[in-house]
Amino acid sequence: MKFKQLHILNIECSTCNLFGHTKIKIILKTQTSKKKISHISFFMLRKKEETPLKSHNLHAFKKRKLLIIIFIKKSQQLEMDTEKSFETLSVLPVAMFRSQCVVDQHELLICGGAFERACYSYHIQKKQYKLICSYPSEVRLYGHSVVKLAIRSNEKGITLLSFGGEYKHTLVMNYVSVWDGDEDGAESKNERSKEKEKEKPEQMHDKLYNEWMALADNTNRAVCIGREKDDYNGVRAVIGGSNNHLLFITYRPNNMDVFDLDALQYVSHHTLPTDANIISCHCFVSTTLESGVTSIIEQKQSLQKGKELSQMILFCCKIGLSIHYDETNHSLKCKSLTMCKDVEPLNHYAYVYVHGAILLFGGHDSEKHVSKAIFKYSIRDDHWTKCERHTLPLSLYASVA
Repeated sequence: MKFKQLHILNIECSTCNLFGHTKIKIILKTQTSKKKISHISFFMLRKKEETPLKSHNLHAFKKRKLLIIIFIKKSQQLEMDTEKSFETLSVLPVAMFRSQCVVDQHELLICGGAFERACYSYHIQKKQYKLICSYPSEVRLYGHSVVKLAIRSNEKGITLLSFGGEYKHTLVMNYVSVWDGDEDGAESKNERSKEKEKEKPEQMHDKLYNEWMALADNTNRAVCIGREKDDYNGVRAVIGGSNNHLLFITYRPNNMDVFDLDALQYVSHHTLPTDANIISCHCFVSTTLESGVTSIIEQKQSLQKGKELSQMILFCCKIGLSIHYDETNHSLKCKSLTMCKDVEPLNHYAYVYVHGAILLFGGHDSEKHVSKAIFKYSIRDDHWTKCERHTLPLSLYASVA
């Protein structure tokens, strides 16, 4: 059976292929007890020691940063043996909460967190961290969003867009791997290190790399994504459109905006069809041209008719929506999806889209009861499955994949 790798950071989640296995990485905060804890089926690494923990005693611990990997088979039931599902990884350099993360080849780019401006690259194969940069000192982060823009054929590296949050900002970073050249000899590394010390941040052909800069138009005028009245705390966004040029933004109470990343202006504003004014810190994924959403034939027929469709799915508490956006006439069509009674009380869960399914991890309810449950939603079948045979090792919330 083939496997695919999926990486999730608690606090931040992402997908990536490696070693032919499915993995979920979770960065967790727990607490440390003075009382000695013994026997459990998995281990977590602290800064200088490896200590076994009991999951039911975790409420007695003080803050710690932990990194765990879960191996999951590609199967309909997502069955796994908890005792063999966790691998310990190195701890994060700093504590992260409500962080944002994107994947670039073998790297997980961790872009700040609540009131934490540092950005790191975690190399999946090397299992090491490197500091990329920090957000500007005037930027305050809380509930922001980071997305990876479409890669142009003539571009070096990738471009990241960071925006929103309770204290709005709109920044871009041209990222080139901080791991480039690590396989070179020591002499080459020393020479490169001296060059970087003279020139920080890295600049090539008048273009800055690995530093957050204001998003600007052709006249060098700063562009802000988010109007003054928009509540972007817990905002979620995906990239779509016929040329991957549209930014779809969903935010409280029940709004979805479409922003043209080429023209750097809003295209349309929409109100989602729900009476619940709670869309924040929710699940929002792009499913355009992915198997299990609509058939490839149906999508080709739509394209032949001149329709440029972007397809998305949104889950938040009792809300489940399949969203279709037609960029030719800026119209929005929404269809209600089946919701699971066990999922309805929850929000602030980690989520990821893989193999035609959406996986939800943890979350908390209105009374702040934190869950360790894992759910699977099949897009093709419009059906929910609770993974009864395994749960997260720790209760988890305020995460995003």
